[in-house]
Amino acid sequence: MSAERKKVLFLIRSLGKGGAERVLVNLLNRFDLNTYEVDLCLVMDLNIYDQEINRQINRVTLFKSYFLVRVLTFLYTRYNINLLWKSTVNRKLRERYDVAISFADSSYTDLLFMLDHQPRKTITWVHSSYNSYSNFNKFYSGARKERIKKARFDKLSTVVFVSEDSKRSFIEVFGEKYHMEVIYNIIDRKGVLSKAKEFEVKKQSKEILIVSLGSLYPVKGFDKLIEAASDLLKENDRVRLMILGDGPLRKQLQEQIDALQLNEKITLEGFKPNPYPYLAAADIFCMSSISEALPTALCEAMILGKPTLVTDCDGCREIVAGGKYGIMVKGYPFDIYQGLLKMSSDTEIRKFYSLKSIERASGFDDEEILKKVYHLIDK
Repeated sequence: MSAERKKVLFLIRSLGKGGAERVLVNLLNRFDLNTYEVDLCLVMDLNIYDQEINRQINRVTLFKSYFLVRVLTFLYTRYNINLLWKSTVNRKLRERYDVAISFADSSYTDLLFMLDHQPRKTITWVHSSYNSYSNFNKFYSGARKERIKKARFDKLSTVVFVSEDSKRSFIEVFGEKYHMEVIYNIIDRKGVLSKAKEFEVKKQSKEILIVSLGSLYPVKGFDKLIEAASDLLKENDRVRLMILGDGPLRKQLQEQIDALQLNEKITLEGFKPNPYPYLAAADIFCMSSISEALPTALCEAMILGKPTLVTDCDGCREIVAGGKYGIMVKGYPFDIYQGLLKMSSDTEIRKFYSLKSIERASGFDDEEILKKVYHLIDK
C-alpha cells in the first residue's frame, strides 16, 4: 500500500436492499483507488452486493448478529450506553483515517467519534427528508434532537445532502449553522443501460405495464398506489402494476391485493438484484412516496426513457422540476389514480414524458459528481 494514498473510511449499516446502499456500491466501484485507500465498514453482516464491490476495497463487519445490533442501538439511543460499540469499533478499525464518512446518516454516524484515532475530517451523507417523514420527527425531537445536534452534527466537518429538498428539510429541523453541501447521487448510467438488456420481461399484447420500485416501507406509499391501481383497472383492464422490492409491509400489501381480488393484475415481485429489465419493459414508472431525498429509482427510470408519474414530495418534486419532466400529483389515492388514468389513456402523453425523462437524465453527470466527492475529501 502506498503511504501517499489518503485513507478513507465509508461506514454504513449494511449493504442490504435499499437505494442508499446501491448508490454507495456505484460510488465505490468508480472510486480512484490509485489516489485513495478505501475501507468499507458494515455495522451488521448483510451484504447482498458483495460480489459487485471492487476486491481492492477492504471490508470490515462489526457484528454478525442482527439482534445484538438492535439491542446495542436501543441502549445507545435511549441511554447513551456505548461501551461495546466503542471497543468493537476500535478493535475492528485500527487504521488512522484521513477522512471517515457515514454514508447514510443515522445513530451509526456517531461511531465515527468513537474511534481512538480521530480522522482529520468526518462527514455524513443525508439520504432522507427529515422534515417530511413522520418517523424522523418522532425520533428527532425535543431533548433527543438537542443531544443529537451536540453529539453528532456539531462535531462533523460536513453534512452532505443528496438534494436541495433534503437540505432544506434538514435546516427546518436542525438549523443551518453547519457546513453543508449538496451532491447528487451517482446513478451509473452505463450500468443501468447495460443491465437493462440482460433479459427480457414479457408483456401481454396491448398491455400497459406500470412499474414501481422501492423497499416496502410506509414512506413509499404503496398502499395508496395499490388503491389507485384498483380504481384504474375499473376504467382500463389492460393495465398491470408490478411493484419491485421487499420489506416489512409485504404481508400487509399482499393482503390488500388479495382483498381486492386483483392478484393477476397487481403483483409484488420481491427484491430484484437487477431491476432494470423490468424498468425497461414499463410503459409508465410510478413513485407514490410520502417522502424522498433523491429517488434513485426515479433517476434510473428516466435514464431508460420511461414516462414518470410521481407524488408531490421532497426529492421527487426536485427531479421532475415541479411537473416539467413528469406528471406530479398529490399523494392521495384518487390523485394518483387520475394521473395514471391520464397517462395510461394517451399514447402521445407517454411519448411526450418519455422524451422529457431523457432530457432530464442528460443532467445526471457521474463524472462531475465524482469530482465533487474528491474535492470534499481533499479540501
